[in-house]
Amino acid sequence: MRATHSYWADAASFIKNMSGTAFVRKGSSVRQQVQCTLARRYKTVEEAEIGFGVTIDTYQGDDAAALDCSKTLNSPDLSEIIKHVTRRQAIDVMHQIMEWTERETRAYILENLSKKFLNKQQLLEIVKNCLLLADRETLLESGNEIFMKLATDIGIDSNPRDFVELSLTAMKRLQEKGKNNLVYKFCACVGKDRPGKEVPLMPLERMPFGLLEYSIEFFTCTNIHQVIS
Repeated sequence: MRATHSYWADAASFIKNMSGTAFVRKGSSVRQQVQCTLARRYKTVEEAEIGFGVTIDTYQGDDAAALDCSKTLNSPDLSEIIKHVTRRQAIDVMHQIMEWTERETRAYILENLSKKFLNKQQLLEIVKNCLLLADRETLLESGNEIFMKLATDIGIDSNPRDFVELSLTAMKRLQEKGKNNLVYKFCACVGKDRPGKEVPLMPLERMPFGLLEYSIEFFTCTNIHQVIS
């Protein structure tokens, strides 16, 4: 099918409508993308025919007899065709759409698909899997944002925005110096209750908490007037 055939212009219009972008590709550009994608995926025409469930009779003939994209997309039989699309074919189509659209549009497509077809638990599983594949910098950035969201939700107003990254750095530094994980243990002293009582392991109203508080405030202040007297 020639690059100038209306099929490719209709396909470009379809991609624009499905992706929600204002940009419309040229028909020749869509055709080239299809050719490149198929050439990478299939070694022979026979393999492509098997993969898409078509035969030479499906697409043989001159341009006048070729498939009219706009009519096909608006056909009431389209839903029936989609029902018979294999999982592999559906994935291939989604891959092609993602390859043809810019980053913001991909995010828009994924967000709308996830809201419509996935429940909360499925979304959480996807997020978890994505985070496991992320690099350290992305994990730290995401960890800080998630922690801050949790802190805000429970009413913490001291803005511990970088706590995940900061606490991990402190733990690693203590470990390298052969020290115990005092970051975690201090949190345990304040955050855990004594057995059978609703009071922290370390009393907050008497020593040594006051000494620890003063020392910590002293070493983290940027101005001497910030130190609690």
